[in-house]
Amino acid sequence: MSKARSKLFRGLLVAGVLFLAFSRVGMADERSAREFQVKAAFLFHFSQFVEWPGEAFPRGDSPLVIGVIGRGDPFNGALERAVRDKRVADHPIVIAHYDSVAAMGACHILFICDDQADALDAILQKAGSGTLTVGDLDSFTERGGLVRFFPEDNKVRFEINLEILRRSRLHISAKLLKLAKIVHE
Repeated sequence: MSKARSKLFRGLLVAGVLFLAFSRVGMADERSAREFQVKAAFLFHFSQFVEWPGEAFPRGDSPLVIGVIGRGDPFNGALERAVRDKRVADHPIVIAHYDSVAAMGACHILFICDDQADALDAILQKAGSGTLTVGDLDSFTERGGLVRFFPEDNKVRFEINLEILRRSRLHISAKLLKLAKIVHE
């Protein structure tokens, strides 16, 4: 093989390897984006199957707040799109993003990003028993979180920590409980 052909072959080989590497990254990013779209839809639907204590809504038209704590927006806007123009009972839905425990405000549902593993205990304590806490850390429900997303058979599933639910001031519909994997009975 001539030097020119050898050089061309190596160039094409390197380009092919780079293409495959970047296309796999692109597929992983696309899969992650779809995964967070599904999680966003779940968060909206959870709001329809949970009853909060009366004082959780000071007025009949107070917003239902879905908070996300962590650096950046893992949902990449999918959560805002999932709840746009939607209401739960008479409550409009508002999305709030927090980058730290100190910045956290009161919310009804709180999604805790996996970059908050070190602050999880402080976040759960500040959220309190009237907040539906949701995350996807492996140890989320073991550490006191209420709902954990996990992958199974290329689908997003969720588990509910029944012990934490019993200690909370929330009531989750039996319909939702039937769909969940129940842990810590």
